[in-house]
Amino acid sequence: MEYKLLAKVKTAVDNIAISKGYDFIFDGSVSLLYGKPTFDLTDDVLFELRKAKGN
Repeated sequence: MEYKLLAKVKTAVDNIAISKGYDFIFDGSVSLLYGKPTFDLTDDVLFELRKAKGN
């Protein structure tokens, strides 16, 4: 079950990275001390997951 969820998130992140031309996307566990909120892709990932749920 957990693997399925992680696979869906990975697919969503991959889609965002490709469509927006990102070279790197880090998750929150990388000990980031500061990041501009404009680089937060959480809403984009959630949108992709909702799109995938409809399929």
